[in-house]
Amino acid sequence: MRYVESIRDPRYTGDNRCLPCTIVNAAIAIALAAIAAVESLYLACAVLGVAAAAIGLRGYLVPGTPTLTERYLPARVLRWFDKGPTPPESASGPDDDAGDLDTERILLSEGVLRVCDDGDDLCLTDRARERWNAEIESYDGVTAATLSALSPAVERSSSVEMTTDQAGVELSCDGRWIGRWPSEAAMRADATGAAVLDAHLPWWGESTAKERSQLLTGLRLFVPKCPTTGSAVSMSENAVPSCCSSQQVVALTCADGETIFEQTIEG
Repeated sequence: MRYVESIRDPRYTGDNRCLPCTIVNAAIAIALAAIAAVESLYLACAVLGVAAAAIGLRGYLVPGTPTLTERYLPARVLRWFDKGPTPPESASGPDDDAGDLDTERILLSEGVLRVCDDGDDLCLTDRARERWNAEIESYDGVTAATLSALSPAVERSSSVEMTTDQAGVELSCDGRWIGRWPSEAAMRADATGAAVLDAHLPWWGESTAKERSQLLTGLRLFVPKCPTTGSAVSMSENAVPSCCSSQQVVALTCADGETIFEQTIEG
């Protein structure tokens, strides 16, 4: 058993096993066994046995398989097996069929964002920043009154329930699902940001849940400070390794590491 454990590679086995790598290597093993069967069934069985042991203990039969799989399998094939960070869900119901909004154009035209002084990026306007900071500082917990601007499904008399687990934060009102966020900081950013948009967009009260979700997700990138701790926020771009490939992910986090926004950058 110690010998077996010594040759096992935990990087590519167990929970880290790459499914497409395993499939490709199994197909190669079967092909090799079929060739060997021409000479001898015993030889074919031996080839299959060795190949199965190699795939089981090492994760692959052909050396360099993980790198080869990432390099040569089409991206659409890798996406069948791989899964990266998912877009944040917030205040979007299953029946909403609104198309994608031009979030940047809307936030600029409505005076929420402006071109930064250096001309290379976008920033909050002074009015929007002051309002958002005030909303963050006066936030007093998850209440129907707080969330009524977040989702049209929330009435001020609603009973709000917040569920927190390892996957993030989920809200429901009177038994109806409202949204899921990667953290409480992200949820607070949207809850307080909704009040900012309500003050700037005359048509916010008539917007759909899907439209609000899209606008709030875009606005969340500009949150002036961490909504839970008041600390500064930082943005980073990292290559996140996954089963078959690596993905560039942009993340906005609080100083304590709480995630406000995370999104895969399409190549």
